[in-house]
Amino acid sequence: MADAKREVVVGSPYFIPGKLGLDGISVAHERGVKIRVMTNSLASNDEPFASAAYAKYRVPMLKLGVELYETDTSQLKNDSFIGAALRGTIGRSHSKLIIIDRETTFVGSMNLDFRSSRLNTEFGMLVHSRELAEMVLALAERVRSVGSFRLRLSQPGDKLEWVGTVDGVEKVYDSDPRRELGYPAAASTLVPFVSESLL
Repeated sequence: MADAKREVVVGSPYFIPGKLGLDGISVAHERGVKIRVMTNSLASNDEPFASAAYAKYRVPMLKLGVELYETDTSQLKNDSFIGAALRGTIGRSHSKLIIIDRETTFVGSMNLDFRSSRLNTEFGMLVHSRELAEMVLALAERVRSVGSFRLRLSQPGDKLEWVGTVDGVEKVYDSDPRRELGYPAAASTLVPFVSESLL
């Protein structure tokens, strides 16, 4: 990713960049590299502690120019193509992928968090193929456009906003949409006591 020249697209169900990741994003931003991150929304995630740890990085990433999207599974299930693929499943994104400069694709079992990079036994493949990169990007774009909230910072200030589409009309939320459906409130309270290296 450090060698990216134009664009990095990341998809991971659990995304905790940590200081090292933020430093890398900052360097890429200074070089003009466009970074887009797609991950599960808090309501869609099955790991509340990982979600809570990720949440504290949202504002810093947005300030570094990252395009940040959170998957909304209730919307994905309404899409004819993706909804058919999700039928009979738990319906949350579990893909782990990185596309660099529309030429190189990483795909594997590794989440983009400390635990996967240091503790778990994980694997992945780097595939140098424009054709594969474009196919993966097309699918990611469909998920982004039909089933994701785009995060932004309100102006002026550092308050988060979620921008989504409901029945073809753009809607702006000032708190995590549908958080109450799948996110234990206790996680917010307990996450400061859980080391990120364990998530």
